[in-house]
Amino acid sequence: MSPLLFDLALAPLLMLQGRRVRRITPLLPEAAGPREGVAGRGGPALRVLIAGDSSAAGVGVRCLQDAMAGRFPALLAARLNRAVSWRLVARTGLTASDLLATLRAEWSADAPAFDVAVIVVGVNDVTARRPVGGWLSDLQALRGLLAGAAPAARIVWSGLPPMHRFPVLPDPLRAYLGARARRLDTALARWVAADPAMSHLPIPDLEGEGLMASDGFHPGPQGHRLWGALLAQAVAQIPGIVTPRPAVVGEPA
Repeated sequence: MSPLLFDLALAPLLMLQGRRVRRITPLLPEAAGPREGVAGRGGPALRVLIAGDSSAAGVGVRCLQDAMAGRFPALLAARLNRAVSWRLVARTGLTASDLLATLRAEWSADAPAFDVAVIVVGVNDVTARRPVGGWLSDLQALRGLLAGAAPAARIVWSGLPPMHRFPVLPDPLRAYLGARARRLDTALARWVAADPAMSHLPIPDLEGEGLMASDGFHPGPQGHRLWGALLAQAVAQIPGIVTPRPAVVGEPA
């Protein structure tokens, strides 16, 4: 059976499972706290923009300082021995096209200066069944907006999470969404590889206590911590950012 026929055959069951998941899954709030700040000391500060969906907004933890968006700048500042000035633009439910519109609205007057942009988007495109080609077109438009605002900036695209591991999703919905997420992430990685100004950070499987939030859909406290550490490591290794100082025993990884 072709993939299209397989999807059509499963469509009624997938729709039923999707409606049930939305009905029983608790709606967790975005993390509370300031959405901009400065981590670390030493100048000039590295200016970082973090933009994306609910996970970027810290859903899964209570305070933004415990979310990826809070941990990542602090860990990056520690690695670089340099101040990191950061700003978060994120909202629950955003697709790639929604994020594009949100940033356009934010920058209608003056685009903020940034040296690195970390983009977190894709899960809502998966659940909306956005075709790969259309999704890449949205990303290209988003990349154009970022380049127009900061031509010399580096863009780090956080990979799609392993949706085939999300506890809240029943099979076959879990397998179906997981396969779609992998397709989008593979396309993202290939697209990014053609542009030296961009990087792609794959997201490992999240298994273990605290790695997933109580809703079984978003990262939990340990998931946000791991994600922030992976992003800090990836950005610190970008050529030209700043050569990371030697690690000190006992400091955060």
